[in-house]
Amino acid sequence: PVNEKEKDSDTRIYALDGLRGLAALAVVAYHYTGGTLHQLLSGAQFVTLFFILSGLVLSIVPLRVGIDTYNWPRYQLRRIARLAIPTCTAIGICCIVSTIAMHMGWKAEEYANAFMTTAGTRVDGSTLAMVDLPSWSMCWELLFSLALPVYVIIATDMRFVAPIALACVLLSEWTQWPPLRHMAMFALGVALAKRLTDNGRETMRD
Repeated sequence: PVNEKEKDSDTRIYALDGLRGLAALAVVAYHYTGGTLHQLLSGAQFVTLFFILSGLVLSIVPLRVGIDTYNWPRYQLRRIARLAIPTCTAIGICCIVSTIAMHMGWKAEEYANAFMTTAGTRVDGSTLAMVDLPSWSMCWELLFSLALPVYVIIATDMRFVAPIALACVLLSEWTQWPPLRHMAMFALGVALAKRLTDNGRETMRD
């Protein structure tokens, strides 16, 4: 059954959902535009903002309801239905299109230019088209969403999370593995949600 507090539509701050949507659109515009607009948009910063807001908006409701009483199975099923199906569909389409393109004799660089994606580099120095670029953020969003109960438990003390998040960002830059940075930003968003909910609804709206 749905917790009565979960039925309260006022538990969500829709302005934050809208801001997260704008951040996602900015990332899409960054990848699929050129010229001045591409230079004005900062894709990496909008990705960071998106994952911070994701941790924030997804954890506000369970934190207000109470992590012990929140209906986690229902949440998990809803997130899987919302994210897993479009993610798998997008990956499948990318694989089909790239396979057809490769059989037609396209080179990785030609494929990358045609679909505004990126050519990656193998260990041996050869190039390949990154067929999953349009959906990589969806995969991580799904993973972080399903791991939200763990985040809510361990990522709620800003004094603890902030230095770890900074360390993860620095390590991510050193290792050139962006998911580590996104993971830290998602945790930072959960910690912000905890602080906001502790201070009350009015502080949340401000």
